[in-house]
Amino acid sequence: MPDTGNVRGSHSVVVARPRLALAVAVALLVALVPVLLDTAEVGAQDGDQITERLEGCRASATVYPVTGPFVCPDSAYTTGNLGSGWNELDLVPHRLTLQRSANSSTPSYEINIVADAIEGGTPGYDFISVPVINTALSHTSCAVSSSGLQTKTPGVGGTDTSIYRTLTVSHDPGTTCVLDYYQRLALGSSKYAGSSLHANVSNKDFTLGGVGARDVSIPVREIQPQRLDKTMTATQGSSHVWNVTKSAQPANLHFADTCSSATGSRTQQVQITIRWEKLAPTPSGQVTIVTSISATNPAHRPLVVSVTDVIRSGTTVLDTKIFDPVTLAPNAVTPIGTHTLVIDASQAVNLNDIATGTYTDPVPGHPAISLTTTATATATVQSTGTSENATAVISDTESITGAGLDFAVTGVSGASGSFTGYTAGTFTTGPVVWTSEPQSGNGSVTFTKTVRVDQPRITSGTLSDTASLLGADGFATSAGPLNVAITSSAVTTLTINKTIPNILQGAETVTFVIDVYDADRTTVLRTVSFTFTAGQTNKSTSVSLPPGTYDVVEQTTPGWSPQPAADNVNLNLPTCANAVTFNNQFGPASARVVKVTNPVGNQAGWVMCLLGPGTPVAPGECRTTDAGGNATFLTPLEEGNYSVTETPRTGFDQTGAVGCSFTVNYPADSGRVFTCTFTNTQRATVTVVKTTSGQVPPPGAFTFDIRTGASTTSLGTILDSDTNDAAGVVDFDGANPLQPGTYQVCETGMLPGWESTLSGMAGAFVPGSDLPDPDNSVVCVPFTLAPGENRTFTVNNTPPPGGDARTIGFWRNWSSCTGGNQDDVLDETLAEAGGILIGDLLVDTCAEGVSILSKSTLTGKKMASDAAYGLAAQLLAARLNVVADAGTCAAAITAMNQGQALLDSINFTGTGDYLGPKVKGSTLTLRNQALAYADTLDRYNNNTLCP
Repeated sequence: MPDTGNVRGSHSVVVARPRLALAVAVALLVALVPVLLDTAEVGAQDGDQITERLEGCRASATVYPVTGPFVCPDSAYTTGNLGSGWNELDLVPHRLTLQRSANSSTPSYEINIVADAIEGGTPGYDFISVPVINTALSHTSCAVSSSGLQTKTPGVGGTDTSIYRTLTVSHDPGTTCVLDYYQRLALGSSKYAGSSLHANVSNKDFTLGGVGARDVSIPVREIQPQRLDKTMTATQGSSHVWNVTKSAQPANLHFADTCSSATGSRTQQVQITIRWEKLAPTPSGQVTIVTSISATNPAHRPLVVSVTDVIRSGTTVLDTKIFDPVTLAPNAVTPIGTHTLVIDASQAVNLNDIATGTYTDPVPGHPAISLTTTATATATVQSTGTSENATAVISDTESITGAGLDFAVTGVSGASGSFTGYTAGTFTTGPVVWTSEPQSGNGSVTFTKTVRVDQPRITSGTLSDTASLLGADGFATSAGPLNVAITSSAVTTLTINKTIPNILQGAETVTFVIDVYDADRTTVLRTVSFTFTAGQTNKSTSVSLPPGTYDVVEQTTPGWSPQPAADNVNLNLPTCANAVTFNNQFGPASARVVKVTNPVGNQAGWVMCLLGPGTPVAPGECRTTDAGGNATFLTPLEEGNYSVTETPRTGFDQTGAVGCSFTVNYPADSGRVFTCTFTNTQRATVTVVKTTSGQVPPPGAFTFDIRTGASTTSLGTILDSDTNDAAGVVDFDGANPLQPGTYQVCETGMLPGWESTLSGMAGAFVPGSDLPDPDNSVVCVPFTLAPGENRTFTVNNTPPPGGDARTIGFWRNWSSCTGGNQDDVLDETLAEAGGILIGDLLVDTCAEGVSILSKSTLTGKKMASDAAYGLAAQLLAARLNVVADAGTCAAAITAMNQGQALLDSINFTGTGDYLGPKVKGSTLTLRNQALAYADTLDRYNNNTLCP
């Protein structure tokens, strides 16, 4: 892929990767990591956020795309250690997932992809491909461009030199962009100075603050090198010279997952081929030099190698051979060829050979591979004398090292031979020795070996094979040892099961999040979530983990009962799989009642009833409140509508809500306690204790009212009226106690000459006293009742003489001719007096009295504007009070005498006009005097004149 250099935009992604974080190779953080845009650098809007996840492919020949595109299956990617199996000149696939926040307003951003390049002069990665968009996993708005491949010294994360590309990425807010690329492990990377090789994501300016390390790594000690192998022999004489070589297919064995149930997960085959060649006889006195060269390619893909072989005497070059380029099969030992040279014996001093391999990457666009591999060998001249060495016997010895590893020879093809003390197909650690029958010419033998890992385990070892050839007359040569490196890994599986009751309805959903921790519960290694919709009750998922012990913890979900953690889940080999189950139950809602009373102290004994799904039929489940006013219902609430009611109690008013209703909806209301609070206010009572001159009066002698709204301008509303009982008590308890509030207690029907202590109480007033011609036989006292109060008024009445006077309104109303229900007090008093002279009129009948008291003529004509009639009314009432033995004073007597004299002087008979508003002169003077006398007498009749 050609590099592109058009870099757009200028803002960066904040990513940090402290190198020390890489020590925890199993910290496989799956969740996307939030990364804040550098708004100061690019002018982005506040709130822009990119989340990123960097992954690499776990090495496996079964999933690796040998010929490209170099992208692994989705399941092969991991965020942690890529494990063993990646070797020199492999192309290691990586994947970068970028998610843009929904409120992002910046059109594009920049980010670096980085790889370790050189440490201590040793190469690591030497190439990063141009990322391509994974269209299957990305939003259609995803676009990316890349800078050319660049270097940075010093490198990122503490390495000497890094290589990197700067990417400019754009995609719509709230969408995801997935990029695939690969990195080439350099020739020589197996000797990298660090313990691991890293791939990173960083800011454009390589800052590492913000979110910490985000990288994937390969352990260096697991990387197998590209290698040249050779043998060298030198023989002198006229006999035959033999050459022996060997090769392996594959060159290395890697058991990618010994926990897998797939066929061959713990057994693999390797073929070791031994070839021998019988060369033409060497002329006597000359030396024949034979070198055999093979190349081991541990990579997952084919490579091309060109080998140059130089045979030397000391440092003097005797001969150079350039072999044609050879395509090396993936993970195989490939023979390159043989270099034969015949020299004079005088030249056969310090014979040595150096083979140099130059590699070519067959993928177009990849940079040249600058380093080479070498193989050296030396040889001592063997004298063959006169022996012919026309035949030879080949022996092969093989053994295996490594915990849990053994092998079996399961097939032999080619030359005939036999095993010494070994039965084919039997697993062993060796050594296994095979010897051929005498060979007289060129030939080969291929051993098919089955290598086995005894159980799921992570191990490493070597299958070693050495071939030797012994000529019939003593010529000897060998090849090897040929070492096939063996590695294994294991991926354990944790299955997480999740169940819930079938309670979701409609569009309701609930999501549960479960974290997988390390054994110390310090690091979250995996986070999985389960989202349930209506009708779904169970789900399951499996996660791959390195062997170990784990704690599985479910995060608390509002409305659902917390689940205990699954601690110390065993995934230590050979245990490859385990499972945990979280059976979530929602906590059922419940209902309770709180009773509040005013005043406090009456909370106990109230009957409360809950009615709704799951309760008995109406009135439902009923509970009684305790001393604290609490009552808890036992019915577990189901989804639906509920109501709570109380049984009324006499003397109390519900001053809060008259009822309580609510709707239960799961799972939102899981575990909720629905609380209904009822407030009741106790009514109050009023009692009047009545005495007459300190003695208990006869039953029914006095009448009292409880009024509301009474004042000097209003008679108010009578709420209750009652008379004293035999004990002198007026009890307003009755069936209707009073609600707390402001009232008036009133004594009614107080006759002239009587005096009540109620009149002397604070605030006492005559209702309607500010209205024309009031009746002052009623006296009221205002009071305020608190909740539950029992108010008592003690009232003593004193009979005549000397009591209170009564107004013209009283005398007019308390008569036989006004049609009321009052006693005939006017009639009785006129009879007792034998008539009362008012001016020239002797008032001795009820009708005359009512007319005069009403300020009317005897024929009923209203004369209120005539001062003579106003004086006559007040004078008649005053003299009636005197007859009734009401108390008097000098001012009252004088006013009565003066008033009578004035009315007598104008011959008042209650039949005509006397002192109307239009009079003048001396008559006007009389009018003014009449008004003054009437005012004085009015005050007397209202008990405001005399002390």
